[in-house]
Amino acid sequence: MQGVPDRVPVVVQMHEFAMNEIGAKANQFYTTPELLVTTTLEIQEKYGLDIPFLDYDVYNIQAEGIGQEIIYSEYSMPDVNRNKPLIRDQDDLKKIKTQDFHSAGRFALYLCNLGATMPAENVKAVFETVLTHGVY
Repeated sequence: MQGVPDRVPVVVQMHEFAMNEIGAKANQFYTTPELLVTTTLEIQEKYGLDIPFLDYDVYNIQAEGIGQEIIYSEYSMPDVNRNKPLIRDQDDLKKIKTQDFHSAGRFALYLCNLGATMPAENVKAVFETVLTHGVY
Protein backbone atom coordinates (compact mmCIF):
# COMPACT_ATOMS: atom_id res chain seq x y z
CA MET A 1 0.00 0.00 0.00
CA GLN A 2 1.49 3.30 -1.02
CA GLY A 3 0.38 6.90 -0.60
CA VAL A 4 -2.54 8.10 1.47
CA PRO A 5 -5.70 5.99 1.32
CA ASP A 6 -9.03 7.72 0.69
CA ARG A 7 -10.38 6.20 3.92
CA VAL A 8 -9.29 4.11 6.88
CA PRO A 9 -8.80 0.49 5.73
CA VAL A 10 -11.37 -1.94 7.16
CA VAL A 11 -10.17 -5.05 8.98
CA VAL A 12 -12.28 -7.13 11.36
CA GLN A 13 -11.94 -10.03 13.76
CA MET A 14 -14.53 -12.31 12.22
CA HIS A 15 -13.85 -15.96 12.87
CA GLU A 16 -17.19 -16.61 14.61
CA PHE A 17 -19.08 -14.54 12.05
CA ALA A 18 -17.45 -16.41 9.16
CA MET A 19 -18.18 -19.77 10.79
CA ASN A 20 -21.85 -18.92 11.28
CA GLU A 21 -22.12 -17.35 7.82
CA ILE A 22 -21.40 -20.72 6.21
CA GLY A 23 -23.25 -22.77 8.84
CA ALA A 24 -20.21 -24.72 10.02
CA LYS A 25 -20.08 -26.34 13.45
CA ALA A 26 -17.45 -24.95 15.81
CA ASN A 27 -15.59 -28.23 16.37
CA GLN A 28 -15.13 -28.58 12.60
CA PHE A 29 -14.32 -24.93 11.91
CA TYR A 30 -11.73 -24.51 14.68
CA THR A 31 -9.92 -27.79 14.01
CA THR A 32 -9.73 -27.66 10.19
CA PRO A 33 -7.29 -24.96 9.08
CA GLU A 34 -8.29 -25.21 5.41
CA LEU A 35 -11.92 -24.51 6.31
CA LEU A 36 -11.09 -21.59 8.59
CA VAL A 37 -8.74 -19.97 6.06
CA THR A 38 -10.83 -20.40 2.92
CA THR A 39 -14.02 -19.32 4.69
CA THR A 40 -12.39 -16.24 6.18
CA LEU A 41 -10.97 -15.19 2.82
CA GLU A 42 -14.32 -15.77 1.06
CA ILE A 43 -16.19 -13.66 3.65
CA GLN A 44 -13.52 -10.96 3.45
CA GLU A 45 -14.05 -10.76 -0.30
CA LYS A 46 -17.85 -11.03 -0.10
CA TYR A 47 -18.13 -8.03 2.23
CA GLY A 48 -15.33 -6.00 0.65
CA LEU A 49 -13.09 -5.85 3.69
CA ASP A 50 -9.76 -4.27 2.85
CA ILE A 51 -7.36 -6.45 4.79
CA PRO A 52 -7.70 -10.22 5.22
CA PHE A 53 -7.25 -11.06 8.89
CA LEU A 54 -6.94 -14.75 9.72
CA ASP A 55 -7.71 -14.99 13.40
CA TYR A 56 -9.24 -17.69 15.54
CA ASP A 57 -9.77 -18.51 19.19
CA VAL A 58 -6.27 -17.68 20.38
CA TYR A 59 -7.61 -17.24 23.90
CA ASN A 60 -7.43 -20.89 24.92
CA ILE A 61 -5.11 -22.80 22.59
CA GLN A 62 -2.20 -22.51 25.01
CA ALA A 63 -4.32 -23.79 27.92
CA GLU A 64 -5.52 -26.70 25.79
CA GLY A 65 -1.93 -27.46 24.84
CA ILE A 66 -0.93 -28.04 28.47
CA GLY A 67 -3.97 -30.14 29.32
CA GLN A 68 -6.95 -27.87 30.02
CA GLU A 69 -10.24 -29.47 28.94
CA ILE A 70 -11.92 -27.49 26.16
CA ILE A 71 -15.64 -27.37 25.42
CA TYR A 72 -16.85 -26.97 21.87
CA SER A 73 -20.28 -25.43 21.68
CA GLU A 74 -22.14 -25.77 18.43
CA TYR A 75 -21.93 -22.19 17.16
CA SER A 76 -19.28 -20.29 19.09
CA MET A 77 -15.55 -20.53 19.61
CA PRO A 78 -14.17 -23.19 21.96
CA ASP A 79 -13.80 -22.26 25.60
CA VAL A 80 -12.09 -23.74 28.62
CA ASN A 81 -14.24 -25.95 30.84
CA ARG A 82 -14.76 -23.48 33.66
CA ASN A 83 -16.15 -26.24 35.89
CA LYS A 84 -12.86 -28.15 35.66
CA PRO A 85 -10.00 -25.63 35.73
CA LEU A 86 -6.57 -27.10 35.10
CA ILE A 87 -5.11 -25.06 37.94
CA ARG A 88 -7.23 -25.01 41.10
CA ASP A 89 -4.48 -24.25 43.60
CA GLN A 90 -0.73 -23.72 43.89
CA ASP A 91 0.02 -27.47 43.96
CA ASP A 92 -1.59 -27.94 40.54
CA LEU A 93 1.21 -25.87 38.99
CA LYS A 94 3.64 -28.70 39.80
CA LYS A 95 1.56 -31.17 37.76
CA ILE A 96 1.83 -29.22 34.52
CA LYS A 97 4.44 -30.54 32.12
CA THR A 98 5.76 -28.92 28.96
CA GLN A 99 3.99 -30.66 26.10
CA ASP A 100 5.08 -31.57 22.60
CA PHE A 101 3.76 -28.41 20.96
CA HIS A 102 3.53 -30.12 17.58
CA SER A 103 0.94 -32.61 18.84
CA ALA A 104 -0.70 -31.18 21.97
CA GLY A 105 -4.28 -30.12 21.32
CA ARG A 106 -4.53 -27.57 18.52
CA PHE A 107 -1.19 -26.02 19.39
CA ALA A 108 0.33 -27.01 16.04
CA LEU A 109 -2.16 -24.65 14.37
CA TYR A 110 -0.92 -21.85 16.59
CA LEU A 111 2.72 -22.66 15.78
CA CYS A 112 1.96 -22.58 12.07
CA ASN A 113 0.44 -19.15 12.48
CA LEU A 114 3.50 -17.88 14.35
CA GLY A 115 5.64 -19.04 11.44
CA ALA A 116 9.01 -17.40 11.13
CA THR A 117 8.35 -14.86 13.87
CA MET A 118 8.77 -17.30 16.73
CA PRO A 119 10.30 -20.77 16.34
CA ALA A 120 8.86 -23.65 18.39
CA GLU A 121 11.94 -23.62 20.65
CA ASN A 122 11.12 -20.05 21.71
CA VAL A 123 7.49 -20.95 22.43
CA LYS A 124 8.67 -23.88 24.58
CA ALA A 125 11.06 -21.56 26.44
CA VAL A 126 8.20 -19.13 27.15
CA PHE A 127 6.06 -21.90 28.66
CA GLU A 128 8.92 -23.29 30.73
CA THR A 129 9.63 -19.80 32.08
CA VAL A 130 6.00 -19.27 33.04
CA LEU A 131 5.79 -22.68 34.71
CA THR A 132 9.03 -22.14 36.60
CA HIS A 133 8.66 -18.49 37.60
CA GLY A 134 4.98 -17.72 37.12
CA VAL A 135 5.76 -14.84 34.74
CA TYR A 136 7.27 -14.24 31.33
